[in-house]
Amino acid sequence: MKFIRFVLLMFVFIPSECYSQFRKDCNIHFDENKIHYNYNLDFFLNKLKTDSFTLSQDRKQIPSFIKGKLDCLLGDMANKGEDWQQTDVIFDETLPLHLLQFFLINKSNDVFIIVYRNGGIGEYTVILMMHLTDKGVIIDHQKNVDDAWYSDSFFTGTTIQELTEHLTRKND
Repeated sequence: MKFIRFVLLMFVFIPSECYSQFRKDCNIHFDENKIHYNYNLDFFLNKLKTDSFTLSQDRKQIPSFIKGKLDCLLGDMANKGEDWQQTDVIFDETLPLHLLQFFLINKSNDVFIIVYRNGGIGEYTVILMMHLTDKGVIIDHQKNVDDAWYSDSFFTGTTIQELTEHLTRKND
């Protein structure tokens, strides 16, 4: 019985922890109902299947037109091989809270996808996808986020194909 309560706690705690990190006011609207029911996941899956993307594992390569939004949402992020706050057992506020797995940007610069690790009680992966636009007021050359989708999971892939397959299974 204790094990079942632990498993249920993990399935309740981890998603709520993931969602709470996006509650900052970074001028991005997350429609949690659309995200919960995957109403906008088809848009991003279609883009992954039909568009051309550049993949990078270096946070320094994140385009300037989205970097400010990410800095607001997530703060600093470590690259693979760098120290980061992987656990909550020992907290070091000088370390980034997240570890970049990779990010994708399409050729038209209107879809940005980032996959990163989040530590704490249990380490897990967050997939954040954003549809970007030049509509509205552009501050500091930052694109606006027209729509977003995110999920926490235990995804460990490193390629566009693996991400597409993972999201397709999640959407079924």
